[in-house]
Order: sequence, then C-alpha cells, then structure tokens
Amino acid sequence: MTKRTPKHAETAAKAHTDLNIFYGVIALMEGGLLSADSYGDAERIIRLCKAAGAKCLARYDRAIASSQRT
Repeated sequence: MTKRTPKHAETAAKAHTDLNIFYGVIALMEGGLLSADSYGDAERIIRLCKAAGAKCLARYDRAIASSQRT
C-alpha cells in the first residue's frame, strides 16, 4: 500500500512554486537588466506578478491552514 500525498500538501506545494516563479520574475524586472525604454512595460509586468503572487499566497495560506485542522 502506498501512502498518497494529502491534497492540501499538494495544493500548498503548487502555490509555493507559483509564488516563487512570480517573485522571481519581479526580481528580474527590478534588477536593472532593462533599458529605460522598457520601464513602463516592466512596471506593468511587476503589477501583474504582484497580483498573481497575492493569489498564490492566499492559496498557500488556505492549504496550510487546512493541513493544520484535525
């Protein structure tokens, strides 16, 4: 008999991974790699990534909270 990963653990892991990706993109955008001509586009991407990151964080928090319930 194999032990399956609980659904909340899988959900938390996926949300955490997504959160890392979005904030990695933010770090790249804010890291000075772009020319001044692209600042407007970079700001828009950063706003989108922060909004998506907030959703991922909420998913992660819900999954962790449900894992703590007995």
